[in-house]
Amino acid sequence: MNPATHPGLRRRTNRWIGFSSGAIVTALLGISVAFADEPAAGPPSPPSVLSQGDARGSDSLDALGPRFESTSAGISISPPAACQLVNRLDSKYVAEWANAKLNWRLSLARITPPEARSLTDGRNNFGTPVHGLLEETVAHLQSGIPGCKILRQDVTNISEGGVIDRHHPELEKPNVGLIALRYSQGTQHFLSQQALIQASERLYYLLTFTTPGLAPNADAGNDDAGERAAVAMFSSMLDSVRLLDGQAIRQDQNSRLYRTRTLLVNLIPSKMHAALIKEQWLRYIRDGKDIGYSYITEETAAGIPRPLTRDEIQSGKSERDLVKPGEGILVGIRSRMVADAVRADHTRGPIQTDSANWFFVTADRKNEEWSRLVIFTDDTAKQKDYVQEIGSSDKRIAPKVMRMNKDDGGALGQFNADSKSWIEVHDDYNLDVNLRTSHESPEPITRKLPPWYLPQAVAQLLPRLVPLSRPSGYLFATYVPDLREVMMRYVDVMPEQKVTFAGQTVRAVPIHDRLGLDGSMTIHYMSPEGVYLGSENKDQKLVVLPSDSATLTNIWKNPNLTRPEGVQPPKASAPGRVPQLSNAANEEPTPSLVNPVGPGPAQGQ
Repeated sequence: MNPATHPGLRRRTNRWIGFSSGAIVTALLGISVAFADEPAAGPPSPPSVLSQGDARGSDSLDALGPRFESTSAGISISPPAACQLVNRLDSKYVAEWANAKLNWRLSLARITPPEARSLTDGRNNFGTPVHGLLEETVAHLQSGIPGCKILRQDVTNISEGGVIDRHHPELEKPNVGLIALRYSQGTQHFLSQQALIQASERLYYLLTFTTPGLAPNADAGNDDAGERAAVAMFSSMLDSVRLLDGQAIRQDQNSRLYRTRTLLVNLIPSKMHAALIKEQWLRYIRDGKDIGYSYITEETAAGIPRPLTRDEIQSGKSERDLVKPGEGILVGIRSRMVADAVRADHTRGPIQTDSANWFFVTADRKNEEWSRLVIFTDDTAKQKDYVQEIGSSDKRIAPKVMRMNKDDGGALGQFNADSKSWIEVHDDYNLDVNLRTSHESPEPITRKLPPWYLPQAVAQLLPRLVPLSRPSGYLFATYVPDLREVMMRYVDVMPEQKVTFAGQTVRAVPIHDRLGLDGSMTIHYMSPEGVYLGSENKDQKLVVLPSDSATLTNIWKNPNLTRPEGVQPPKASAPGRVPQLSNAANEEPTPSLVNPVGPGPAQGQ
């Protein structure tokens, strides 16, 4: 995990409504939507006044950069040429751009309301008044940002046109809600321009452009070229927006899911047991330099081992002695990563990240549990930071009473005490995750899981479980700890071919693995016989190679190549006390940022 981006270590973020250290966040329709990121500190621009009309300028189009397109999100746009894409995986945004010198921040978010919503206030097909998303957004902004001033609230269309009214096909309705506001944070004043772009009543995009501006109570007669330029820039960006046809993507996903369901049906316990490797050692190399290692153990078991008692330690027992026999899959991973980063004293130097993970899943894959413990060693910090996570998922058969109207013509699920009733049986698949860090204990998360969810123990084995003789594409759902969210994992088995990897040319079956349709790709190389040869992520310039204990001992000083410790619940540790990773505290520090790309999913990419 990355200490700079992990939600448990962003100490002042994730507030439900109002300002955070890096974003203005509001609660909208039961989902968290980022409206505007606060630009880096700098001198505010002089005052300006926004007109209600469009401030389009022919020269502003020349200031737009290369087109950005997200096929998974279904939208493309040309951002300002002066802004750089912020390359970080974040479930809040489709993409972000920034220019620290100009104090500009642009973000694009995708909003999926839990129920159909109109863009503006009006009446539904039955004549009942409905509250529009635009008006609700403005209300949230006014309540969430004290002292802000709304300068603009109206509607328009993107260049492709508006939304066709399904009840009146001859009518075209506006599909963009425009908002402009000024707000202050400390001595800084900002102008935030926002566009709610409607793709359908269940899909919206939120484009937010935040620039330096005038104080909210500024004289309306003031004018400023900087604000006028920002308004013209935003208008030009809005003209560049294109909504993409998602039909081809949906067809591809459906095809992948068909193959995924077939794969999971045939994933019997004996096949998973045959893929287990008792011990593995991995080297992590970036730009030709070793930056970390992992020791991995895989075995059959009945659950995650508990911690050893003092008497058991004195009698010479190890964690291996506490593994209960069973048909389930147990994977233990101990890793160390090292990287130069900004330390607590604001200097740049080595930060060491040690992690110990256990992943367990039952033989039928209906129940899983896992634990993660990550400790960050910064010699200039007063205390070590840590992240401790306990998670589980359970699939069970749940009965549900279903009723129909007396005349049997009503909708399923409608309650009527006098009608016929019956019991419908369905799968109830849930994920629960608890997190504790050295600074806070965020609220536990619970998620409903799709049938194609991949338990983490199985995810570690996946390149050894997919058929290599037949090129195919699959789609799984997987939990990503850095984001604390369930995301889509795309896996493509490519044809056997000659590849150049780690300075050697070999015949291999490449397996393309990425989180999200547009995610950074990790390539796992398998021999035609099913032997793992290594992995690489070209975006991160990261290579993972199989290794052995002797090689790692020669590269690293006192490497910790032991099984992870047994797991105790987070509440068992005293507040402020760092959980222990044996043999981790007595070693020379070496740099961090965990992004393992081994023969399992590249978590956090």
